[in-house]
Amino acid sequence: MRKISTLTWVLALAAFSDLSHAEISIKTGPAVIPCFTTAPVFPAAAWDEVTPESQGIDSEKLKLAVEYLKNNSGRDGVNELAIIRNGYLIWKGSDIDKVHGVWSLTKSFTSTVLGLLIDDGKCTLDSPAKDYLPGMAETYPEVTLRHFATMTSGYRAEGDEPRGSYLHGPSSTPFIPAKTPLFTPPGSKYAYWDSAMNQFANVLTRIAGEKIEELFKRRIADPIGMNPAQWDWGEFGEVDGIVVNGGSGNNNKHMLISARELARFGLLFLNEGNWNGRQLISRTWIKTAAAAQVPASTPLGHPESNIDGRGMYGLNWWVNGIKADGKRKWPDAPVGAYSASGYNNNDLFVIPEWNMVIVRLGLDESDFSITDAIYNQFLDKIGQAIADKSTSAAKMEIDRKEIPQKLASFFNPPPELANDFGNYKSPLKFYDGTPVRTPADWRKRREEIMNRWHMLMNPWPPLLDNPTIEYLGKERRENFVQHKVKVEIAPDHRTIDGYILIPDGPLPLPAVIVVYYEPETAIGLNKEYRDFAYQLAKRGFITLSIGMGASLYYPSKENAQLQPLSALAYAAANGYNALAHLDSVDSERIGIMGHSYGGKWAMFASCLYEKFACAAWSDGGVVFDESRPNVNYWEPWYLGYNSEFTRKPGVPNAENPRTGAYKQMIAEGYDLHELHALMAPRPFLVSGGSEDQPERWKALNHAIAVNHFLGYENRTAMTNREGHAPTAESNEQLYLFFEHFLK
Repeated sequence: MRKISTLTWVLALAAFSDLSHAEISIKTGPAVIPCFTTAPVFPAAAWDEVTPESQGIDSEKLKLAVEYLKNNSGRDGVNELAIIRNGYLIWKGSDIDKVHGVWSLTKSFTSTVLGLLIDDGKCTLDSPAKDYLPGMAETYPEVTLRHFATMTSGYRAEGDEPRGSYLHGPSSTPFIPAKTPLFTPPGSKYAYWDSAMNQFANVLTRIAGEKIEELFKRRIADPIGMNPAQWDWGEFGEVDGIVVNGGSGNNNKHMLISARELARFGLLFLNEGNWNGRQLISRTWIKTAAAAQVPASTPLGHPESNIDGRGMYGLNWWVNGIKADGKRKWPDAPVGAYSASGYNNNDLFVIPEWNMVIVRLGLDESDFSITDAIYNQFLDKIGQAIADKSTSAAKMEIDRKEIPQKLASFFNPPPELANDFGNYKSPLKFYDGTPVRTPADWRKRREEIMNRWHMLMNPWPPLLDNPTIEYLGKERRENFVQHKVKVEIAPDHRTIDGYILIPDGPLPLPAVIVVYYEPETAIGLNKEYRDFAYQLAKRGFITLSIGMGASLYYPSKENAQLQPLSALAYAAANGYNALAHLDSVDSERIGIMGHSYGGKWAMFASCLYEKFACAAWSDGGVVFDESRPNVNYWEPWYLGYNSEFTRKPGVPNAENPRTGAYKQMIAEGYDLHELHALMAPRPFLVSGGSEDQPERWKALNHAIAVNHFLGYENRTAMTNREGHAPTAESNEQLYLFFEHFLK
């Protein structure tokens, strides 16, 4: 959630005298503009046009940036350039209402339709395409929707080429029966291939049961106010009873749109799918589409595929990821920037760090005229134009960066431990030793790890779809309301006691589940510095504080079907589902944390239930370690449960041996770093004390390696303190972590 506080606007004079009036229109009044509110700004029928200064932009420096782009563009220069900041149009060229095709920028519209269909439950990213287009079953049985959206499908139409002859070649008919052999196994290699995208649109049409243009119009274009006279989606005509729109943008079957209307589409993505309070497409989809999905290590799939997206391709969006050479696509631009891009320098940039959308369209007939290097310099100059860092308009960027600066060092192991993987087996190898080479391989490996650990601890019962919450009482405490509750956490209406703390202010809000022995400590009724739920509520998080209660042994202590630590994780997962059904909670921004006993609990819950957005584990012991008596996973109330024999407390030895799942895990060489890998790419923080000292980086480096393989960084962090007990400093680090990743 972007934080925009009150700003006193200033009068700005925007001359831009060096650029032709035919190309530029700058709003120079009124002298005083109403203040920001805390809510994002959205255009009505027309964009509100305001001065750059009113949005914290230095006009002179902005002029230099635009001038640079003009001098390094094709023939259309900056005539179709539009810059949006904070929901306001602060710069426009003379032709931003010109409608024309945008070629491969169309691909980002195509994948947006996929996001809508996934939101509707009609498919998933990993649904096989053949399930909807049976003609693909013979030659392409393993191609999934994810493969299409990441250019890793290996699909090709008969006789086609990646791009060059598309305007007149065989690929002008993209729906040739899919019998041409794969040129690469699905998911194994990257190849930017237009006929695959057109077949992708055909598959999406089958799933939707209608033209994807109609679905996009009804669900996106109309709600965000896109002028129907300024956009149209080219089509191939009727195929098997339904008109199919172009999915790629070639063959003149592309999206036709003006820069003014395209900026609305960009603003929707900037606001993570929300338009003026309506969630039109899920935040999860936006974040997934705008994150690198093709690791830099992925091989190229075809020598004629001349557009390399490795390390920087999302779901048909280009992201500022890390390429194989270790450099970012736009090294001087914000890390979170991403774009939709098409031939003739048709580009849409979304830059969350600056709350900015930039559109540059044209008909330059020079595909690579504006290179990444040119856009990098342009964006660098835009960044320099952000003028008054003390104003709220620009402070948003500082807000987003201030917390990472405070936490930055915690995402890097000490130099002496960097790249030290200890004696832990790599999660990037299957149990049979086969290396993980592609994202598709990782998904299979992740499933293998998950299944193996559930087998070791015994599988969970089905999760509760909508667990009940019984409200027993409430009281006002400072800036939040505290509810005493019973939460359903297992079949047969099994409940545990807890507290839900709901802060004042606009809803929905992010939430954190806090787990411990009992729920009172976390709400501030016991030991100092363990009041995590209370402190997070004061910072604007909804919190659910729960203790073990009846969740430890399922269904009974005498005959538990799950290892107790797995049963606790199962209870927390149902706690997530209970919170997610509350209107007051943003279901896509729920984290979990715990200290000591709760640290173990939070770790298992977040690793085994992927809906948790992030997690913090405070000194619970993140690996098996029999040299530390308090890292006691061997105990029967964790992983050592045996219904026929209960061992005595204490470190295992010959007289008091290991029992339960723990015995098997140690004997067969398993360790908890495998669970850490299941978090990727979700972020987690280890708040280490006496039990989790810096030496634990050897295990955590494996989680870093998995994230790097997937194209992510700054996802694994560890802080350290001297003792086991939390401190004011270690807690502040925890709270900043959640504020950065959930707000």
